Amino acid sequence: MKNPESVKTISKLTILLFAGLFAGIAMAFTAQQPGDVFKQKVTPIFEQNCVMCHGAKIQRSGLDLRTEQATIKGGGRGASVVPGKPEESLLYKLITHKEEPAMPMGGKLSDAELATIAEWIKGLTPSTAAPVADTLPTRTHGYSITAKDRQWWSFIKPVRAAVPTVKNRRWVRNEIDAFVLSKLESNDLQPSAPADARTLIRRVYIDLTGLPPSPEEVDAFVKNPSNRAYEKMIDKLLASPHYGERWGRHWLDLARYADSGGYEFDYDRPHAWHYRDWVIKAFNNDMPYNEFVLAQLANDQLKPGDPEALIPTMFCLNGPTQDNAVTEENRADELSDIMDDMVATTSSVFMGVTMGCARCHDHKYDPLPTKDYYRMVAVFSPFEKTTKPLVGETEIAAHKEANKAVDEKQRPYRQQLSALEKPLRQRLMTEKIEFHLALAEKTNSLGDKTKEQYRAELAARLAREVNIQSEDIDEIITPEQQVIRKQLLKQIEDLNKTRPKPFNAAMGMTDKDNPGKMHVYLRGNWRTKGDEVQPGLPTVLSDGKDLQPTNRRKQLAEFIASPENPLTARVAVNRIWKYHFGNGLVRTTSDFGLTGDRPSHPELLDWLATEFANPTDPQAKVWGVKAMHKRMLLSNTYRQASQVNEQALAKDNDNRLLWRMNPRRLEAEALRDSMLVVSNKLNKQMYGPGIYPRIDPDIINTGSRPRWPLDAKDNNETFRRSIYIFVKRSVPLPMIEVFDCPVTVVSSPNRATSTVSPQALALMNNEFVLEQAKYFAERVTTEAGADVNKQIARAFQLALHRKPSVKEQDWSLSFLKSQTDGYLQRKHERPDAAALRDFCHAIMNLNEFLYVD
Repeated sequence: MKNPESVKTISKLTILLFAGLFAGIAMAFTAQQPGDVFKQKVTPIFEQNCVMCHGAKIQRSGLDLRTEQATIKGGGRGASVVPGKPEESLLYKLITHKEEPAMPMGGKLSDAELATIAEWIKGLTPSTAAPVADTLPTRTHGYSITAKDRQWWSFIKPVRAAVPTVKNRRWVRNEIDAFVLSKLESNDLQPSAPADARTLIRRVYIDLTGLPPSPEEVDAFVKNPSNRAYEKMIDKLLASPHYGERWGRHWLDLARYADSGGYEFDYDRPHAWHYRDWVIKAFNNDMPYNEFVLAQLANDQLKPGDPEALIPTMFCLNGPTQDNAVTEENRADELSDIMDDMVATTSSVFMGVTMGCARCHDHKYDPLPTKDYYRMVAVFSPFEKTTKPLVGETEIAAHKEANKAVDEKQRPYRQQLSALEKPLRQRLMTEKIEFHLALAEKTNSLGDKTKEQYRAELAARLAREVNIQSEDIDEIITPEQQVIRKQLLKQIEDLNKTRPKPFNAAMGMTDKDNPGKMHVYLRGNWRTKGDEVQPGLPTVLSDGKDLQPTNRRKQLAEFIASPENPLTARVAVNRIWKYHFGNGLVRTTSDFGLTGDRPSHPELLDWLATEFANPTDPQAKVWGVKAMHKRMLLSNTYRQASQVNEQALAKDNDNRLLWRMNPRRLEAEALRDSMLVVSNKLNKQMYGPGIYPRIDPDIINTGSRPRWPLDAKDNNETFRRSIYIFVKRSVPLPMIEVFDCPVTVVSSPNRATSTVSPQALALMNNEFVLEQAKYFAERVTTEAGADVNKQIARAFQLALHRKPSVKEQDWSLSFLKSQTDGYLQRKHERPDAAALRDFCHAIMNLNEFLYVD
């Protein structure tokens, strides 16, 4: 539990430690490139205020603010940015209201937001602001795909490039090194020295399992850092069940996974966790990537009749849904959005194609006509959600009978509650009807109808659409009635607690027998139908022929998973590379189109892609993810240190040439899990329904219904890995949210790495962090005994995998003495234990703990 005294008593060492933390973060921030600043700082501002008029669906004045290059390019009034000069930039003049039309419409950005955009513009140079392509095509409505369109680099099937010859052949450990070193040598650069053994083992452990190594494992590797020992360590970690948890989390980011639907009511999805577990198992079993693709898009069609086959198809249904669409119009709107989510996510995650941008109009830059978008929508349009029990008929029948018995016991209470609430609900509905009627009279909206006719229509419509909430009733009920009502509700709830636990069921999708017709929706609106279309594939990647009317998703999945598809293998290996090196060879990992990034090493990317789908090593699995990990991790490119070389920095500021390893901060989940490891409280239980760590009731006890269990507590059950936390879209766990958890509304190919004050406050004051610091201190005492010097050494070993320096040892002793004296003065029961807890708390706030390398 939080100890106010420990928070108040932050001595000199603590301040120094926190200062070190933020000095490191500040250095990392100042090294950001304009593109990084745009993605991390400017994009959130535009998404909040601007993209509704300058985004995917609408681009007023021809201005698209979704990417840096499109923003710089501007719209109908020309370039919107003058590199390095905010005051001369049209964009900046409009948002500071110095020129008309003042933007955003109807409001103004905050001073902090304006300063962020100004900072980004100042960081631009003519070279960084240059268009990504020499000329971007101007697309006109209804254009045809040409041979030139098919010549874009990512639309051409990769060919295994010849491994280059290099001068420093001794540095080359495998083909990856040859491609990287060739680029470095051509730019008169050399790779960095290898990382020391302690750094390397922590890097590999975090990359493959998301968990730090034990001090004993570090000591063993430091004593024997041979190539054979290194390879054995990689093999051991790839075989670890924690590997699937780590890499499964990466995939869930892409799959916009959550355990609830989102929006206002955010209804739970009680069986969604089966998909999460399926993903973890698929990685642990090294499922070939092509099979991984097939299963998530069409497993129900590959294994008809098998309830478990539905589970991976939740990939298509993971997106947010309102699930409370009452009217036919609302249902049609939601259905249109669900299919858009399926098309956009499938195309970007598996193929790196932004097909979703063609929903309302032909894609502005990529050869993706609106017609092709709706041909892909037709692939998904027959879908229907389904849930099938994963138990036998006998269990189903027994479950129904038990629930029926509870229903019978509840019946008298529900009847009494209904009789009590009926006149109250009628009164509320009458008030709503009379309000709307008065409004219609005031605004002359009755038309030719009489008041009685209008009232009758209102009553019929509101009866369908209006849901009288408990809080509405609370406003008009008498105190005497409220007492009776609460008693009835309690009796009903007490009986609900006696119901049998829901049995496991598979959520997923199947196709209807009669799919109906699909049309182009003009401007993305289902109400205005254009030409009819048949199911098909993107013309630029295929022969343009229609698919067969049945098993449409299976045909799409086979097209994506084919080695003939020029994009799939490239996108997959680029993602693996990104998670190991911090950035992809193509940095826009879900956009290989004309406005996306170009590969820094195109020959290496194609070599990896061809090796992935058709390996030359006879022992490597075809489409084998683990084999690709191993190839990357065995390279000297991966083993480089992350120290800065001034000469290389001057030539290649953002390390595109890979002359060093990129330092990276732990993601939110890895940070929380690492704290649990050092405190020795990590519960390694795998799989099953999501867990509910404690959240402050003030955060969750809002709205019309509880968002999180109010009695949730942190204990052994909730000390499981963070991947098992229940993902409630409306209530992300604060500790995870503040450290840039993925956005679950859309696919998240690249997490932001922000540096904001709430992160420091969370590390200092979050109840979970303080509790783990206490457990960490207790572990140190158990393992090191009462000797203070040994306690300091053990804390450093457990958290930082090294011994403290002489200066650090002196600082630590001074800190512990100061804290102990302070607690003695306040007559604390255990001053030594409290001081050690504060020390362990400070250790967990160090950059060295928060960052890989």
